[in-house]
Amino acid sequence: MPVYENVIWSQAGSSDRTVELAQTNVQLQQEITKLEQAGFALQFANQELQHLTIVDGLTQIANRRCFDQRLQQEWQCLVRDEIDIQ
Repeated sequence: MPVYENVIWSQAGSSDRTVELAQTNVQLQQEITKLEQAGFALQFANQELQHLTIVDGLTQIANRRCFDQRLQQEWQCLVRDEIDIQ
């Protein structure tokens, strides 16, 4: 094959490869979008679950778990700031 024909053949092959890579890139972008959406949905679900663990379902008032968590946070602040309880 003459050099000129090799160049044309090579360009045609690279064109096919470019199209294939472009299609693969589009598919990957779609997958990334799906995964990002799933991640946001998971984040939202986790926030809902966190809320459900600290609020009474019937009264919508903070429960004992919430109280214990808040007490622990405040206690750590007192220790950190070296404040005496009087």
